[in-house]
Amino acid sequence: MNPIDFSQIFPGAKGWIDTLNQWGPFGVLDKINGPFSVSIFGAFHLVGLALLGGCSLFLNLRVLGAGVTDMPMPTVERNIRPWLITGFLVVFITGLIMGGVNAPKLYSSPAFFVKMMAMIAGLMITFGASSAIARADGKISTSAAIWGGVGFLLYAFSMLGFSTVIGLNPGTFHILVAGFAILTIISKRLRWIGLGILGVLCVGDALMYFVVGFDNMDTLFMEISKYAMYAVSLVLIGLIIFECLTRKSEPASPVARLIAVCAILTWVTAAAAGRWIGLS
Repeated sequence: MNPIDFSQIFPGAKGWIDTLNQWGPFGVLDKINGPFSVSIFGAFHLVGLALLGGCSLFLNLRVLGAGVTDMPMPTVERNIRPWLITGFLVVFITGLIMGGVNAPKLYSSPAFFVKMMAMIAGLMITFGASSAIARADGKISTSAAIWGGVGFLLYAFSMLGFSTVIGLNPGTFHILVAGFAILTIISKRLRWIGLGILGVLCVGDALMYFVVGFDNMDTLFMEISKYAMYAVSLVLIGLIIFECLTRKSEPASPVARLIAVCAILTWVTAAAAGRWIGLS
């Protein structure tokens, strides 16, 4: 798959994007000390992302029947709602500032495109679906199902780009680890199976690279790693779906539980793709 970025989707915006970092406050920051200014806002951006993703994790684990299970779902949602909104505002404001200063680079960055798609999906699922499900004590409404479905499709599109673009696809390992971590937390039946599969993948990859060399870019070894990741991803998806469909301990429906898992993974994907912006 060829890399997708905003320059391909909005090619007519190039002239405006190239001069955006010289406009108004963005230009002031760039002239003062662009990289240093961005690093300051970048630190706050990470804090906001951690707050937003952490609150989403807390909320969705409760929907999955883990975490603070002695507190009703509506109470959990009500208590973390101000922090969710605060995290979003911090991410939005700092993201606008960093995006304006670094506009030319981000405009043609596939990693930035993946991050934005994952973040939009995360916001749609967290605020539109997960929060509504928790407020209704696990019951899923039509609007929540729609928000969750649209968010899932957008997230699947972002993962397609993340997993198939050379240079970005190593970042999918973070999502795999997060997925198995979720499975370990929510399932007593499948946790050891999941941990065993993840262990085989990690040990196998490490042994292969120690044998062939970490700098060996031979196509054969790259293909082995790629298809091993695909196989483990399919197994993980199957295990999570099985756990969500057969879990009986919570009032949340199987669809609500699947939405909760997807919500958590969107924020892991956004964080992982953000890390790759500086490397791409």
